[in-house]
Amino acid sequence: MVENKVKINQYAAAYIVSLCAIFTANLPLSGMRFFIETSAVCLIGTTVSYLWRIKRWSFTSLEAPVIMILTVLSLLAVSSAALPSIMSSFSFQGDRSIALAQLLAWMIAVRSFSLGTDTSLLFSCIPPLAMFGLMATIVTDLHIIPIFLVFIFFAIFLIIGDLGSVGTGTHENGIKSKPAFLQSVIATICIIPAFLGGLMISPPLQNLTMNYIRISGIASKARQADKFLHPHFLRFNNNNVFRVGTGPVSQTNTVVMSVVAPDAYYMRGKSYDYYSGSGWKDTLPMDIPLDDGGNWYKALGDYILSPTIITKSYPKSIKVRQTVQVLNSDTSEIYAASEIGRLIMAPQSAFTNGAGTIKLEQSLYNMDYTAISTVPVTDPNYLRRTGCNYPSVIRTLYLQLPYDRNSPAFLRLKQLCDNVIRGKTNNYDRIEALKNWIASNCYYSTSAAATPPDTDATSYFLLDYHVGYCDRFATSLAVLCRIAGIPARVATGFAPGERTGGEYIIREKDSHAWTEAYFPNVGWVTFDATDNAKDINLKPKPANLLAMLLAYFTGNQRYSILLAGLAFMAIAFVAYRETRRRTLPCVTTQYGESIPENNRKIIAFYILASRRLNKKGFARHSEMTPCDYLNIASHYISSDNAVILGLNELTHLCNIARYSRREMKNEDVEAAEKAYKLIKSNIKSLGRERLPLSPEGSHL
Repeated sequence: MVENKVKINQYAAAYIVSLCAIFTANLPLSGMRFFIETSAVCLIGTTVSYLWRIKRWSFTSLEAPVIMILTVLSLLAVSSAALPSIMSSFSFQGDRSIALAQLLAWMIAVRSFSLGTDTSLLFSCIPPLAMFGLMATIVTDLHIIPIFLVFIFFAIFLIIGDLGSVGTGTHENGIKSKPAFLQSVIATICIIPAFLGGLMISPPLQNLTMNYIRISGIASKARQADKFLHPHFLRFNNNNVFRVGTGPVSQTNTVVMSVVAPDAYYMRGKSYDYYSGSGWKDTLPMDIPLDDGGNWYKALGDYILSPTIITKSYPKSIKVRQTVQVLNSDTSEIYAASEIGRLIMAPQSAFTNGAGTIKLEQSLYNMDYTAISTVPVTDPNYLRRTGCNYPSVIRTLYLQLPYDRNSPAFLRLKQLCDNVIRGKTNNYDRIEALKNWIASNCYYSTSAAATPPDTDATSYFLLDYHVGYCDRFATSLAVLCRIAGIPARVATGFAPGERTGGEYIIREKDSHAWTEAYFPNVGWVTFDATDNAKDINLKPKPANLLAMLLAYFTGNQRYSILLAGLAFMAIAFVAYRETRRRTLPCVTTQYGESIPENNRKIIAFYILASRRLNKKGFARHSEMTPCDYLNIASHYISSDNAVILGLNELTHLCNIARYSRREMKNEDVEAAEKAYKLIKSNIKSLGRERLPLSPEGSHL
């Protein structure tokens, strides 16, 4: 069987199929850098494979480095320390499942350099299928649906093209070629039942999965076990205790929820009133049933919340409507801005406490709700005039401190607080001064070490260590506010996220803690001490030599460009050596002696000329001598044709250079080059010949 005709549309389809997988792997990441890098490598690989194949070069020289790189990537898969940092273009840390998806995407990109047969093109559909299966268990993103449909279309296109990739008599099964338009029509027809079938199958599977989760509780237990085994993930809620300064944390780019709101708001889930020195506790019991406003509203899932002295709203507050879709979270707490006054969701049992935290009896996973909140005024001039007339409940709950007033820790913090707020005449300016001091004198890092045992988290952060993430920043500002006589608390939930179109996309990395201070006749106002804080991004010490080397090469984004450049240079070097080997095959010695350089050049011109004639149907086989090849070509090409004249001269020179002991002169090389250029410039005048088959079954 002769190698069938190479079709560029098959390679384009294979690239698009791979592109679908790479884009899917990029969904949980913020930004497009990973997608751009891997898709660019895949495009280069597919292009190299196509050009390599039409030149009929051996893929052996390409397969060796590809196998080597794939082996290295596979070894990285077993290194939990190295995998996340190198597989996602240095933009993602933490979630091993998503890192494995990045690994698979890189494998797809590297494998594109070895697409040397129609079978390898068809195999391009398999890794993307694995990618879709993996990503479906990690994220729920509606962008997967159109990408999957594109994948199905081009996968079917590839399959149809493989069944009839060449014309009659040139394929082992003799199937005739199908035009690209016909392939597209068939692929379009096939994609419709595939899509409809998916729509019919997915709802019962989803219901079965959700019922199994609710009945057995396996998913919830698995997630709880994951939190216990991997405490480095930053998650705050679904408990009444919030520990501060527990050590390094990791936050993934997994999309947790989408929020449709008129502006960016901190999405509060829980607030804490009692500070112990090592963490916070919510002391208000979650025992108040949601006020349903009557049976009629309850049946529709429309809940009205009765305000308390803590959640009371005031005339200058504004109402904000937020539509939240929970995508990848097993939380049972409602996240919304400030104080929720009305909640619309599927009817179910829910409870709240006096501070406004709302907790459901079941998980919100893959559900949505609408919250209508009252957001307090944040105009600085108005807040400066609010005074200090706090309700007694607010004073009791939110001025509590764990210190003995004569303890060294309290005295040092009191002195710090007094120095910072000296000269400030209102609470707003005092809070701003404290917030700015913390941001200027402390450093943000998710790699911060844990607070030593039996050590106050606030004094250790502000007076000794000065490095932490949002829990230490929020706690320290709240404690300093309380020392200054300003009621304050810590709230946890999510930062506003990234605006995309008309909604805000909130990821797991947006998990956040901040400070809320109380202003009379206003309510709770948000202050985030991490604003303008310097992110020093401390790196943990590598555990071994391999991790140290990976940290060295991946610590700076410039190294990614350097490594990519080195890889490209290595591939270019291999291509050059292969081209040179193919240009001068097996002519390095002659009668046990090295062939002179001029002889080599003449033989090279002859081989280049025979390749050009080969594309016109004049194939030269290994058993043919140059004279045999000239006789066959002369039989089909007119003797006065410039191509035959050039080939006649080149054959004469090649015979002397190859089979005699004579060392060719520079004039001979110039004559060979002139003959080659004569063939090259006139070969377009020849038609594509259909020559008789040789005894081995190949075209002559």
